[in-house]
Amino acid sequence: MATIRKRGHSWQVQVRKSAHSPLSRTFKRKADAERWARQVETDIERAPLGIDRSKLRSLTLRDLMLR
Repeated sequence: MATIRKRGHSWQVQVRKSAHSPLSRTFKRKADAERWARQVETDIERAPLGIDRSKLRSLTLRDLMLR
């Protein structure tokens, strides 16, 4: 679920879902923050088995080309 809060003159969004690392981002407009939060939540729910970003960071172009 997304948490949106005002911090100074900007809006901070934090999305937390189980079995997924928390994601956060800051926006100038609340509408942009809400739109981003909905999109991220949708992307997470549509992912077949979730994305393990730590494994993706360790892949090289060579690994992907061989695969």
